[in-house]
Amino acid sequence: MHRFLALLALLGLSTTQAIKLELPAFLNTVAKLRDNSHNLPDFWFNPLVLLPKNTKPTVQDNTNAYARWGDRRSRFTELAIWRTTNGKAIVGINTVFTPRAGCGDYPCGPAAAFLGWDGTRYVDPPDDTLNISSSCKSPFPFDGGPVSPDEAKVYQTARARLKSYGPYLRSNESAGGMCIFPQHGTTITVAVLNTDLAFAYQGRVLPLYYYRFDKVKGTFTMSASP
Repeated sequence: MHRFLALLALLGLSTTQAIKLELPAFLNTVAKLRDNSHNLPDFWFNPLVLLPKNTKPTVQDNTNAYARWGDRRSRFTELAIWRTTNGKAIVGINTVFTPRAGCGDYPCGPAAAFLGWDGTRYVDPPDDTLNISSSCKSPFPFDGGPVSPDEAKVYQTARARLKSYGPYLRSNESAGGMCIFPQHGTTITVAVLNTDLAFAYQGRVLPLYYYRFDKVKGTFTMSASP
């Protein structure tokens, strides 16, 4: 029955019974879509680009709906599923590597993409995931960009943290950012880019700020604390 419902969801057909989205089911869907990628909804494009092809995850935690390809010390890709109390879910894919100068193809550096699950089929992700994707690419907004008073306080704290991390960085002049998706819990961490850390400190996570998930509302909120 589960396979039958998953097949209907893959085909974009509606079912009356909401099913819990599991990691193996999602990975199986991705494998099928790669073999038949014509006429897919736009929300599938970026996730499929970010997910490694024909490669088993380095870590696959089905219980916590988390997978990772690679090591967090260098280039890696993560997949996580956030489930809500009403049977819906959000799927996120996060890839991290040193930005490429003069790059013209997506992605050109750290990037994250999301898609939604409405209990029966895949749908567009919630609007607030766009903010997360932006933070995973660049942790601070461009000068003059619109931010709320609460966001301004978070960015102020993040800049102070970044300044305090000076001794751990390869360069005191600049440092990029990345996201880390949770294997345990539901909070996304926006941190200093792993390849911008001095060699002796590579592997450490230097957080700047966070996105906390509300499993009842199905929303993410930026926060200075986890």
